[in-house]
Amino acid sequence: MKNTLVRKKLLSEKKSNRKLIGYARAIDDQINYLNKQIYDLNNFGCNTIFSEIISVTEEEKPELQNAFKALSPGDLFIIDKLDRAFYSKSDCIRVVNKLLSKGIDLKILSSNFSSCERYEPFSSLFKVLLELDNLEKDISDEKKREILKNKKLIG
Repeated sequence: MKNTLVRKKLLSEKKSNRKLIGYARAIDDQINYLNKQIYDLNNFGCNTIFSEIISVTEEEKPELQNAFKALSPGDLFIIDKLDRAFYSKSDCIRVVNKLLSKGIDLKILSSNFSSCERYEPFSSLFKVLLELDNLEKDISDEKKREILKNKKLIG
C-alpha cells in the first residue's frame, strides 16, 4: 500500500512558500503504526505526506524517493523516527548531509530534533559525522584489501 496525502494550507501558512513534506513507513503487520505516523505528520502541518508499507531491509523505498524529489531548498522534511527513512547509520548521515547542503531542513518528531535553527556548528557537525563515517568505511575497506593480499601471499 502506498499513499500520498495532500493537506490544504491554512490561511496563516499561505504566506510561506516553504513546503512541509512528511514521510511514513511501516511493515505489513504495522498498519496502525503507519496510520499513527500519518496522523502525527498531518497534525504537525505537513503539506504532503508520502507513505508506504515496505520492509525495513529494502534499501530502495519508492515513496521516500518521491518525497525527496518533492523537496526544494527552504523546505522541511519531516519523519517520525530516523528508522522510518534510513536503513543504516551511513545512509542517514549521507542523506541528511545531502539535504542540509541543498538547504532542506530535517525534523524528527519522536526526538523533537530540528535543523531549522541555522547556525554554522550544526552544519559542520554533520560534515564531521560524514567524514567519520567515510573514515570507518575506508579503514574497513583497507583492512579487507590487506587480508586478501595476505591470503594470496600465504596461499
